[in-house]
Amino acid sequence: MQRSDHPIQYTLAGEESHTKLSGTAEMGIAAFLRGRTFNQDQLPIRLVSLSRCFRTEISKSASEAKLYRVHEFSKVEMFVVSTPEQSAAELDYLVEVQKGTFQALGVHCRQLEMPSEELGASAARKFDIEAWMPGRKLYGEVSSASNCTDFQSRRLGIKYKTADGTTKYAHTCNGTALASTRALISVLETFQNDKKGLGELPEPLRKRVKQRGSPLRFQPAKSLV
Repeated sequence: MQRSDHPIQYTLAGEESHTKLSGTAEMGIAAFLRGRTFNQDQLPIRLVSLSRCFRTEISKSASEAKLYRVHEFSKVEMFVVSTPEQSAAELDYLVEVQKGTFQALGVHCRQLEMPSEELGASAARKFDIEAWMPGRKLYGEVSSASNCTDFQSRRLGIKYKTADGTTKYAHTCNGTALASTRALISVLETFQNDKKGLGELPEPLRKRVKQRGSPLRFQPAKSLV
């Protein structure tokens, strides 16, 4: 919903002016499920998508500058379709995946349950995961998960059929598994050593990143304060 003069989406120019750039895979997954009716024994359905995300957001402070708030990044998004009785547990499942991911990366995190004034229109309950970023000396949001109950399903016609043939609206949950830039900030700042190099990385990263010879060196950067 557009609530200010600042645009919330990027629009292509010229003949493609009707095309918007997506800010999250959540919308694409929801559209993929539009108009579908599942059998109750098929639920919950858990989906995941890796996508490029485009945001028009603007940094409001020095702590949000650089990689923290960018206009383009990659994100792994999780999406669940469930019965109303399952959705609370599915939200907890998404949060456990998020916490496990950052614990495996060796990053210190905290979990926050968001108050009602911090909830968007679709979310009935929402958790944020914030990671400690030593270079910035603050906790920064790196992931969130929401239970949207039937807000999305009623608008998109996502339903399920019970054993007795009754058709009901499903519940949906969604959450960020990993967003590239903020995860990168938290890992680099956590494992940077006193010589401005990168120390030994946790096992999941060592399997994918070859540290050859001397540790990775960082270039000098201006202070954020």
